[in-house]
Amino acid sequence: TADAEGNCDVSPRGGVPGFTHVVDPGTIVLPDRPGNRRGDSFRNILTNPHVGLLYLIPGVMDVLRINGRARVLTDAPFFDALVEKNQRPKLALVVEIDEIYRHCPASLRRSGIWSPDTWENAAEGDSPA
Repeated sequence: TADAEGNCDVSPRGGVPGFTHVVDPGTIVLPDRPGNRRGDSFRNILTNPHVGLLYLIPGVMDVLRINGRARVLTDAPFFDALVEKNQRPKLALVVEIDEIYRHCPASLRRSGIWSPDTWENAAEGDSPA
């Protein structure tokens, strides 16, 4: 996301497989889950709806990119389909897709992102730098 002045912010989101709810071929929904208790993305979307999403799936080299316009919802009929661990989300991002495409996996291959033996200090259990 980016604020009204164009200052960018990136927030990781994720969940169990299928956490992104498909409303129709041009609309997806990402439920908000408890996390770091920061609302940067939501504040940005209120002033600048343009968003970019990058989907990474552990072990998979393809990357899915979505660009579109988002809005924040506090309720909708599909919220019942977003329940996880008996928790219904209080907020969700609805994204109207402008473009969607697969991104070349070459950079992931070069980085070794899914190969723990390429991670610095992996033997000590540290996260990759």
